[in-house]
Amino acid sequence: MTEPRRDRWGRYLLPDPVTGEERAWTRATTLANTLSDPWGLVDWKLRMAVKGVATRDDLRALASALPLDTGKKQLNEVAQDAIEYAGGSSGRNMGTALHEWTAQSDRGEDPVVPSPWDRDLEAYHAALGLHGVRVYPNFVEQIVCIPDLGIAGTFDRIVLWPPGAYIADVKTGADLSYSWLEIAVQEALYANAEYLWDADAETWGPIDPPVDKSQGLVMHLPVGQARCDLFWVDLEIGWEAVTLAVDVREWRKRKDISRPFGVDLLGRSPVQPVLDLAGSDARGKAVDAPGARDAGNTGVPRPVSEPAEDLAGDGADRPANPAAPEVLDTPGSPSPVKDSPADSQKRIETEGAGVTALVAAPAPAGDGADG
Repeated sequence: MTEPRRDRWGRYLLPDPVTGEERAWTRATTLANTLSDPWGLVDWKLRMAVKGVATRDDLRALASALPLDTGKKQLNEVAQDAIEYAGGSSGRNMGTALHEWTAQSDRGEDPVVPSPWDRDLEAYHAALGLHGVRVYPNFVEQIVCIPDLGIAGTFDRIVLWPPGAYIADVKTGADLSYSWLEIAVQEALYANAEYLWDADAETWGPIDPPVDKSQGLVMHLPVGQARCDLFWVDLEIGWEAVTLAVDVREWRKRKDISRPFGVDLLGRSPVQPVLDLAGSDARGKAVDAPGARDAGNTGVPRPVSEPAEDLAGDGADRPANPAAPEVLDTPGSPSPVKDSPADSQKRIETEGAGVTALVAAPAPAGDGADG
């Protein structure tokens, strides 16, 4: 298969099957890695890097000489060389080689496989034969895409296991315990793909035969162990993870999570009073609670509480809290957040934490008031 061009991030550069315009396609493996837990791999790389630096004098000297702030690129190269020297890529290289031998064999070729890996290839074909699984030679390592998601990737196989056809992957790692989520996402993407890339004609075409979208197959062929185990993978679970991974990637692109201080998210200017729980604004002045004034205000004074028991026996109504006077909410009353004029007939009295009441001021002497 002729490998298509890629951009600097490794994405396929292929035409859109609908518009015909070339576009960069997010790789299926990239989406699959969105939900994976990388810490096991990170810890392994750290161990290999430390081991490599400790056993090579030139790498240890470079690591000592390069500054952290300006030598980042060179230090990354030192770390990668250290991992390589410690054997970090040997397992991957052997797995890639075994994977390629199985592909050549499934396409009908006759690969020359040296010992001891020839026994791995024999175990692979023995397992397929034992379970009645047949590989379609024309559907080995082919590119497919899902235009709506902008996803493209290369599946390993389409296999026939009566009564249907299935997406299948060859995995050569020693342990798949922490890989099943990624595998399920990848196979779900391949099974739900809409187009197959024809490398010879350089165009997209249909996927025929159609594959089962509910389950896929994994052929686990650990390098050097001369055994192959087959597993079913639930692709409906995998597709649930696909939708979640797509949402996560979209959330990562959001730019509206924060903004510089100024007008807040409710459209309020910082110069406007901001209520606290005690009913005071930012300057400490008491203000009406939301809803205290409504469109149907009739101007009739409202008591702040129900009348208390008539302990004096004179029949007079008194508030339950004698220290809290009545609230007079009449049109034209002074605003509680502004200072009242000195000659106003109303004044603001504040009792306790943020409790505000408007009460009538005492009349001047000689105005004819009683008492």
